[in-house]
Amino acid sequence: MATLLGLGLSVALTFLLVSYFPKYSISGSFAWTLPVLFTAYLALRAVYLVILYPIFFTPYKHLPVPPASSQGTPSAKWTREVPNDGIIRYYFMLNRERLLVTSTKALADVLVNRAYDFAKTRALVASIGWVTGTGVILAEGDVHRVQRKNLNPAFSFRHIKELYPIFWQKSVEMAERIAEDIAPLPTDEKIISFADYTGRATLEIIGLAGMGYDLESVNELREEYRKMFTTPGPFTRIIRNFVFLTWPELFFYLPLPYVRTITAASQKIREISRLLVQRKRYELSSKKIDDSSGDIISVALESGNFTEEGLVDQIMTFLAAGHETTSIALQYGTRILCTHPEVQSRLREEVRAKIPSPGQNKDANGLRHISSTLLDTLPYLNAFCNELFRFYPPVTITTRQAIRDTVIAGQPIKKGTNIVIAPRATNRNPEFWGEDADVFNPDRWLAPGCANTGGAESNYAFLTFIHGPRSCIGNTFAKGELMCLVAVLAGRFEMELEDPDKELEITPGITNRPADGVRARLKVLEGW
Repeated sequence: MATLLGLGLSVALTFLLVSYFPKYSISGSFAWTLPVLFTAYLALRAVYLVILYPIFFTPYKHLPVPPASSQGTPSAKWTREVPNDGIIRYYFMLNRERLLVTSTKALADVLVNRAYDFAKTRALVASIGWVTGTGVILAEGDVHRVQRKNLNPAFSFRHIKELYPIFWQKSVEMAERIAEDIAPLPTDEKIISFADYTGRATLEIIGLAGMGYDLESVNELREEYRKMFTTPGPFTRIIRNFVFLTWPELFFYLPLPYVRTITAASQKIREISRLLVQRKRYELSSKKIDDSSGDIISVALESGNFTEEGLVDQIMTFLAAGHETTSIALQYGTRILCTHPEVQSRLREEVRAKIPSPGQNKDANGLRHISSTLLDTLPYLNAFCNELFRFYPPVTITTRQAIRDTVIAGQPIKKGTNIVIAPRATNRNPEFWGEDADVFNPDRWLAPGCANTGGAESNYAFLTFIHGPRSCIGNTFAKGELMCLVAVLAGRFEMELEDPDKELEITPGITNRPADGVRARLKVLEGW
């Protein structure tokens, strides 16, 4: 809004100068004067935002900041070292002020009590919305309430349990694909990058469970999806960070190779998604499929409350949120199994003891089936997946902006203030999880009465799926999917890192993923 106001003022001032005071304009030209004035406005605004506001004008000078440099990304270390009453002030890129909420009271206010006082930031909406459109993740206010209400039936606990056979079938297919690919390789060279397989498996799962279509054969979609998540180079990131400071939406209109790549890929996927919606509508109207098929798109169509473009937005949203995040979680899971051989062995023993071999557990159509009831009898598998989501939340921070004057934990918050929720920092906060908060320990979920809490006393100690009306609608979907994928990999393979001494490198973004996709040496284990 401020940028548009500045543009309007620049246009008005340019008109005034050119029309009445031409000697003060640039060569008496509107075309020359306007860009100079608007650039000057942007420069002055940047000086105000980066230098003047944080030093002289912020109303939050009394709030604590991290020691030494206050620049950085929120970490659990801050919650230990910075005495605070629920809010820590820090400065992000280009000295932009942010407030990190840390206490249960502050988190409850932002996520539940005053959830609709806060909206996604313009930068976040621009980053995601350019690709997904306005699906349930980005919708705000009444639009969000309506979308969520109409999509809830597809994510009910009962319905998700019915999807476990799909989760299991695709997990087994992934394992078979891996075994087939490494079979001809010498023993010491049976090395894969897990990302090559986890992404395909989770994409096929969301296709079948979310849209009712098996995307195994849609090679074009997989390739375009890979392009859509291309990582920008250093130069592009610098431009993006500067543009996002004042006008985030402008970035996606710049003639950059990165922008052209993700735009072309997202448009291609939208075309495929639109065809899927049209096909699904025809099948439902002509009774070629059961009205109660229950996949996400069928449920949305039956509600009658979504336009075709709105349904495409939902598909794009669930392809991104329902595929990328679980794929990344599984990559971290395989790394944990590689670096914790005792955990890997213990998990494998439980899986093999309680789950029939996938090769034996087939129906008349040759499909493998498993029930949620059976998986619920594997306490260590459940504990491992819960701990994995705690320790490595795929989305490490998310941002909100106050859309009106409000209050967080007793602290008055001005409209326009940027608020940060940090799932990773919160999930590793010793105040919630004890002194071993920074240790991967599935056993914390196995203590009496701790199966659903890990021993934490507050719901806000575990923020992987957020809480409140904006919580992740697909959390039970993600948990069930991850359990099946982990069980099959642990039961079928022995894993070790290609380079055990290599430190974990992260590719930052909206989701933080292992840079190498987790390269590991595998051995197929017989007997299951």
